[in-house]
Amino acid sequence: MRVIAQNVEAQIIGVPTGCQDYYPAMYGGVSAIHLDADGVHRESVAVMPEEIESRFVLAYTGVPRKSGINNWEVFKAHINGDRHVFRNFERIAEVARAMHPALARGNWEEVARLLREEWKLRPH
Repeated sequence: MRVIAQNVEAQIIGVPTGCQDYYPAMYGGVSAIHLDADGVHRESVAVMPEEIESRFVLAYTGVPRKSGINNWEVFKAHINGDRHVFRNFERIAEVARAMHPALARGNWEEVARLLREEWKLRPH
């Protein structure tokens, strides 16, 4: 199901897409997505829904973000050897790896710190 949805999205927007955005809709809750040599693997992270609901706000602005286009530009910069993009990708991967245990332990201060750090690494 995820692969089909991902491929349809890529065809519609005309650029490659990532896999991670589909898991919340498919499974709900919190997941760790492992991008391993043998494929994509999802691991459920035990977080009470009330913990998420009390700490996060999801807001619909009504304005499409078109992140796929921006992601494609960043992807191309990475392929072309942009050292700044390489460093940011490496740092984002480190933050993602640290996020999993922070969520699993319920360390919300660390989760917040990691979210802030990751946000600074992304182009806006």
